[in-house]
Amino acid sequence: MTYQFINEIPNNSKRLKLAFFSMLTFSILCFLGVALALAFWDDYTYIVYSLKHQRNIEAGWPAFIYGWGLWLGIGTLLFVPLLFSMQDFKNPSLAMTNDSLFINQQMIKNVLVPFNEISKIEKSSKGYKIVYKDNNSVLSRMKGISKAFAKSNLENDNFYISTTHSSGDIDGFMAELEKKLA
Repeated sequence: MTYQFINEIPNNSKRLKLAFFSMLTFSILCFLGVALALAFWDDYTYIVYSLKHQRNIEAGWPAFIYGWGLWLGIGTLLFVPLLFSMQDFKNPSLAMTNDSLFINQQMIKNVLVPFNEISKIEKSSKGYKIVYKDNNSVLSRMKGISKAFAKSNLENDNFYISTTHSSGDIDGFMAELEKKLA
């Protein structure tokens, strides 16, 4: 879809790149820990009987590093697609048309919300909170797996517009949006 935006705020691509490289670096460190644990496995592991598990288990620092490194490394790599499904990076993070607000962040991906469905905007220390008259009308415009995450964010009042996902003059954008809502 092509929209005619009159004001837009771009995605915070620097923050996204930092998050991606941080997670990639963490995964690499976890897998290096696994490799190190395997290299010293025979010298520093031993078998003990566990009363908790009622069986013999391997113990020692290589077993500990191997277990945690493997699971944290795999878990972090599985989280990366979730990070990239939060926004559509071809479109702006926030934008305005003549009669609606375009939201593309925090799992609310490419949703056009008419101004008459927004009741107010509140500023807090976390950023700007957009209060909708009916959260279900916003969710009905969404598609895909991100709908469940967005529903949770909206129901728990965790959806805030901030510089984490957007870069630019958010204060000016919100002032203009408040004028449109009045």
